[in-house]
Amino acid sequence: MDNNYKEDKARRSFKRTEQVICKFYVSNDNSRWFEVKLHDISASGAKFYSPKLKVEDVCYIKVNVLSGMSEFSFKTKASLKRIEGENTYAVEFEEMSNTNQIMLDEIINKANVL
Repeated sequence: MDNNYKEDKARRSFKRTEQVICKFYVSNDNSRWFEVKLHDISASGAKFYSPKLKVEDVCYIKVNVLSGMSEFSFKTKASLKRIEGENTYAVEFEEMSNTNQIMLDEIINKANVL
């Protein structure tokens, strides 16, 4: 079996949510940040709408997660997976720590229950 298939299947094992659980920012240069409208997010990637910034193949993501009593932020590098329409982008998180990935996944799972 192809490694890309295994990686894609593992990535897809994370649940996604369209609930508002965070503020989401994107940068092409890791210095100028643009808040974008998040369509959905999982612990492995996100889809968002960005009319102000044309997202490049590699970009940087900053996420401020707000969930009830818990709050945390993280930055990660992301790779562009596809463009839908003119300004909607799907990215995969590339350099996210296991701790942040687990915390985000737990918050998403709780948001989907509510």
